Amino acid sequence: MSQQKLQAFEDFIKICKNDDNLHKHFLQFMMQRRCIEVPRIGETFLEFCNNDDATEEKTRNLDKLDPDQNRQAMKALRKAIDPMLHRVGMYIVHIADEYSRNMEYWVLASDLNFAPSLLQASSLQKDELSMFHFWLKLMFLEYKNEEEDEEDSAVEDVSQREEPRKGTGGELSQNKVFLFAKKKGWTAVRTQKLIDKLWKQQRWIRVMKGDVHNLSRNKRRSNKVGDDQSIIRLHPCAMVEMEPLLFQLNVPKCVLCKRPIVVSRLSYTCEGCGSCYHANCMLRYFF
Repeated sequence: MSQQKLQAFEDFIKICKNDDNLHKHFLQFMMQRRCIEVPRIGETFLEFCNNDDATEEKTRNLDKLDPDQNRQAMKALRKAIDPMLHRVGMYIVHIADEYSRNMEYWVLASDLNFAPSLLQASSLQKDELSMFHFWLKLMFLEYKNEEEDEEDSAVEDVSQREEPRKGTGGELSQNKVFLFAKKKGWTAVRTQKLIDKLWKQQRWIRVMKGDVHNLSRNKRRSNKVGDDQSIIRLHPCAMVEMEPLLFQLNVPKCVLCKRPIVVSRLSYTCEGCGSCYHANCMLRYFF
């Protein structure tokens, strides 16, 4: 690294540590997105610096950050923005996307309990929230409590129309979603609109193309809603925001990070004691 770039990086880290308007703009950006990919955090804040008259002269010689520089920037930023978030009852959760082991996120979370019926979500109607809750039961059927009510019976009925799943918790074929919605009196158009809302507005789900087991991660891609091969999965935002609800559905907890294991087939279970681990946590802890 040239002397100019080295000096620019040192100045950049100093800016990261100091609480000022740039940090408020960065938080506004995060609140709009609700999550940000970890590899982009440092360079995103650097863009704010390079577009600010007060800091541009100090950081203009710096346009990219390597992974180590990004980690330093993240550490410095947390010291400045964590107190700002705590004042409004929010905090940052560093979470790995279980479907893509190499991608991690910062997700904004609230101190408020998000779980009860998800009724704090103002952009969804009560019946839409209920329908999504039932889809979660389908997604985590093998973990759910054995409750004998009308909705659980419907979930069981839909599940029995497909071959039994083995360790596919956290992934749900879109066929099963439409089948259950139809059983509850929903039209296909209404069901598709809810999937669009949950995917593109609420950021609670992702819709991916391909068979759960047979396609490699590189071949999976976002897909148009309605494709028979589509797989519905939880978005990283949902993994954080719905944590209490996931535990109510008996989703196992990772012994290392204490967070839900959403995708059972991508986790490890100790045959001796039955403890469960995220694959990503295992890699970080033991290697």
